[in-house]
Amino acid sequence: MNRQAISPAYRITICMLVLTAIAVLLLSTPELIFVEGVTFVDTEIQHSSGHETFVTTKLNFAGGEEVRSFPEHIGNWSAKSYDKSGVEKSLGADVLISRTYWHEDCFKPVFFLIVQSDNVSSFHPPIVCYPALGWTIETEKAGGVAFNVTDVGWTEGSGWLSEKEGRIFHGSISAKKLVVHKERDGEITDRRVVFYYFVKDETRFVPTSVTLIRISTPSASNSTDEAALTLCEKLAGDTFPLMFEMRPPARMLCETLVAEHGAMGCLAIAAMFFAPIAILLLSFPSVRRRFWR
Repeated sequence: MNRQAISPAYRITICMLVLTAIAVLLLSTPELIFVEGVTFVDTEIQHSSGHETFVTTKLNFAGGEEVRSFPEHIGNWSAKSYDKSGVEKSLGADVLISRTYWHEDCFKPVFFLIVQSDNVSSFHPPIVCYPALGWTIETEKAGGVAFNVTDVGWTEGSGWLSEKEGRIFHGSISAKKLVVHKERDGEITDRRVVFYYFVKDETRFVPTSVTLIRISTPSASNSTDEAALTLCEKLAGDTFPLMFEMRPPARMLCETLVAEHGAMGCLAIAAMFFAPIAILLLSFPSVRRRFWR
């Protein structure tokens, strides 16, 4: 039986496909392959603000019971929970918890809200929700407002690199600040400083689910806003390590091979590229005869 020889063009095409697959593999990071739990903390819901922080979740936000069991006692904080199942249903949210926390050194209540939904298009951020509920937004500040993670051991063992490599964690997470108030007959009846951020599951390069973490507290006037914001930042910093683990952007496979194995890693990369080329060349009879001459 005659066997039809594979054309040179076909061989070259196969070789180029193999080389492309090798290049994609070497330039990939574990997040692109093992995407479970990869999230970003950001101040914007539909796009990147440029201030996002890469994390992995400790808390399964899609699991209602796990979120509802989030601790009411955190360090010097204690909380009272409220049944918001009706609001959860009306919003179409998968999970909603509403609490009031008090710090033992301060009698001012701090309102804590978690809302999770996989319907991103219908998710209502605070800048939409507050006006819809009759609040007036006095000020809005995105980016630049940050809170410190209070657990100093939170990043230990997370593999943060040097300043030169651009992956060092500076201890703060960006959030967004609002000041809102309600009026009745021209009088302000309620005024609050609001502090919030979003948790975005972007395992498919677009948000597939969004979680809102919102913290707010009363503020009587402009002169008390800074103290109210500090209190919100304190609760945010104390709760953040319970929900997330810090992970730096992972190295590409080629970076890992070179960093961990040095010259041998470089040789391994070279072998990956040259092996299919050598196989291609040796598949041509004229080259094979010259090589073995």
